[in-house]
Amino acid sequence: MKIETGQVCQRPRRFTGDEPAAILELDQETKFQVISAVHYALTAQRFNADLLVRGILEVDVRSQCARCGERCVQT
Repeated sequence: MKIETGQVCQRPRRFTGDEPAAILELDQETKFQVISAVHYALTAQRFNADLLVRGILEVDVRSQCARCGERCVQT
C-alpha cells in the first residue's frame, strides 16, 4: 500500500484494507508459508515534513511446530 503524503494532513487519517501476500516479498524457502492476504488498519498523521504511520498488520502463516513437527496455522 502506498500513502500519498498529500492525502494526509495534521488530523489523523485512517487506512484499512487488504493487500496480496506477495507484498511481503518472502522467500518461499523459509519456515513460514503465508496463506492469506495482509490485512492492515493504519492511522497516518503529518507533522510538518514528517509522516507518522501507526497500526496493525495481520497475516495468516503456516509453519511447523518445533516441538512435535506438526504443521500449524498462526495468525
